[in-house]
Amino acid sequence: MKKATLLFFIAFGLGFSAQAQEQQQNSPQTQIEQSDQAFEYMAVTVDFKHRIKGWSAYLNDNKDPDKQSPVNDAAGNLRSFSSPYDVMNYLGSQGWEFAAYTPDLNGKLTWEKFLMKRKVKKA
Repeated sequence: MKKATLLFFIAFGLGFSAQAQEQQQNSPQTQIEQSDQAFEYMAVTVDFKHRIKGWSAYLNDNKDPDKQSPVNDAAGNLRSFSSPYDVMNYLGSQGWEFAAYTPDLNGKLTWEKFLMKRKVKKA
């Protein structure tokens, strides 16, 4: 009886192991790794310096993190936003999506600094 029980558990364990391996091969993470797309990230800083005009947004250059470029309108003027969420919506219309809030200089998470990402083809 003990041998039959032991054989049952061994067979059951092997079947479970094979099923787990199959699920792992079809997991979303594996599918993402096999995809020909990657993500590009951009740090965004939102500022309320121009109180009369509203909020301003600055984009950090991926190659030089200390370099910030303002978000401009079509005429090249500093674009004004009604809120930090308006900045997110505008960047979303440009193909970017919200990734995460990032800490400020004091280590606190605020709506003034966040990461955006967009899909790009792998090089």
